[in-house]
Amino acid sequence: MPPPNIGYALKDSSGHVVAQLELAWPLKKIGVAISENDLDAARKVGWQAWSMLDALERL
Repeated sequence: MPPPNIGYALKDSSGHVVAQLELAWPLKKIGVAISENDLDAARKVGWQAWSMLDALERL
């Protein structure tokens, strides 16, 4: 997998920022976030998003 984008502002179809992802792979719509609100928002727009703790456990 390619390196992630760091500090990715996830936008909805109208261009509004809906979530801040600490790590993101935009082409695959995969992200890692610290905030539960950001996780929920990313999932609502079709991203596969994990908490930082979940991501670390998968390593």
